[in-house]
Amino acid sequence: MFVNGVTPARSTIHRPDRTDGHDRDHGRPPTPEDITIDATDLPTVTLRRRLEWVDTDAADRWHHGVVLRWAELAEAELHRDLGISDQTFGWTPRVNYTANFHAAVHFDDEVEITFAVASLGRTSVTYTFEVVLVDGATAATGQVVTVFADDDGTRPWTDDLRAALGGA
Repeated sequence: MFVNGVTPARSTIHRPDRTDGHDRDHGRPPTPEDITIDATDLPTVTLRRRLEWVDTDAADRWHHGVVLRWAELAEAELHRDLGISDQTFGWTPRVNYTANFHAAVHFDDEVEITFAVASLGRTSVTYTFEVVLVDGATAATGQVVTVFADDDGTRPWTDDLRAALGGA
């Protein structure tokens, strides 16, 4: 179920000690407190989903792969709402995907997936996402990086795609 529509947003990961996302003293990935989604100037979308039985593992928790599927569903909704899906789908392969799991999601739990443009490069876009249980607990955070490509390799974003994704 689509919840918020596209609103301006900015996602940032606060990493006070290092740029690789790991705390200098503990070698840990970012925690929910390190990641903020600030709805101020880049596109974002929020979807609500329920964990289906098929998406659980033998321990009655969500299978790790479901978070990528949910991120892709949110990306598709974002691109539809921005009016660019006909220009991007099939032309934006994933080149990097990171997920950090913070809490278990069980069969039939409801979550909200917030997916936002974090930065736009010459040929790539970085998205951040956050999966939050309806009780407010952050279940997962992460990033997806895609590139704009054709049969000959990566290419620069067109002016209209750059504008739609929040670039200048």
